[in-house]
Amino acid sequence: MSESTLWSIALSVIVISWMACSVIKTGVDDTKFRAKGVRTEARIINKKNIGVSGTGNMRFKMELEFETTNGTTRAWVNRFFTPEELIKVMRKNTVLLYYLPENPKQVFLVPGDME
Repeated sequence: MSESTLWSIALSVIVISWMACSVIKTGVDDTKFRAKGVRTEARIINKKNIGVSGTGNMRFKMELEFETTNGTTRAWVNRFFTPEELIKVMRKNTVLLYYLPENPKQVFLVPGDME
């Protein structure tokens, strides 16, 4: 095999591994937050479009404000939204999330659960 073929194979393995790790991490986070977290609706205080994927999904950096058992909490989140999720989120300028009671600034957004 030539050197360029080896580099192509190595790069492909790295990209596929990174994608697999991302999918697995998202699944683990989803399970952890749904099991241990508290579900609430957060108001979007500030949002900024910071990117677009090749499939039309938009990446936003958002400042969220929500009520916890200890009072009001604010958290910053970066996330890609599908066009369908974006419609649900922007309709009321809110998003559903789970937060961990021991660290309310650690959140997991679930806009797909919104009506």
